Amino acid sequence: AAGAAAAAGAAAAAVGLTGSDDKDKAAVEDKAKDKDKGQAPTAQADTGEKATEPAAEQPADKTAAEKPVETAAPEKPAEMQKAPEPAPVAISKLVDLRSSPKSFRDALHVQQSERTVQKLYDKKVAGTPAATSPERFVDNGDGTVTDQLTGLMWQKDFTDKNLSNFVLEYADRCSRAHLGGFADWRPPTTEELYFLYLSAIDNPKMPISMPEPGQGLWTGDQVPNSDGVGTGYVFAFMYNPMLGGVKADLKVPTSEGRFSMNAVKAVRVVTSK
Repeated sequence: AAGAAAAAGAAAAAVGLTGSDDKDKAAVEDKAKDKDKGQAPTAQADTGEKATEPAAEQPADKTAAEKPVETAAPEKPAEMQKAPEPAPVAISKLVDLRSSPKSFRDALHVQQSERTVQKLYDKKVAGTPAATSPERFVDNGDGTVTDQLTGLMWQKDFTDKNLSNFVLEYADRCSRAHLGGFADWRPPTTEELYFLYLSAIDNPKMPISMPEPGQGLWTGDQVPNSDGVGTGYVFAFMYNPMLGGVKADLKVPTSEGRFSMNAVKAVRVVTSK
């Protein structure tokens, strides 16, 4: 009887060991399967409970995915960017020119006046920002233009060509018509007109109309005619020499009427109020 009991106990122990080994073997196989699937080994293998499956990844917001990505506008290259506009040039009166008419003694004195005006222009105006500044000449919108450097108001246009007998008549017509609202118009002096010609050469876009090269404008200054017979009016004009570009010149008429068909451009001095 004792021997039978011992044999039964040994058999039960063997059965217990075999069952434990089977459970361990099953757990190892489960871990191997989880590893092959890229999943972490289940911790519930010993208990036999089913492992919790990982939550499924939620899809991204469709609206956000479809919304275009806003990007900043690319900067313009430096050469395409608009350059800042230059500041306006302050214009004030720089020169005083003779405004009263005179009678020259001879042509030499006319040439001396021309040289004096040229030196004055070169010294105070030529090469300065004010010489070609758009603010220098003010178009008054009434047929007159004001030159702020000289303080002179000019008739914007000029008359048809005619003899010097009509110099005073043409200027007086502007006064009778109250051109620009004024009645003190007159023919320009030699200095005033020659200075205007020099300005026109440097500033061809000035709003004062000038005759074509070769066509002159009368002044209100008189001089003995170049042939010594009688007295005429000095006139100025531009011409195109082969060398040196456009030039201005003062001329003395002859008693025979040569070079005596010129236009008139009236002027007046701007007086401060």
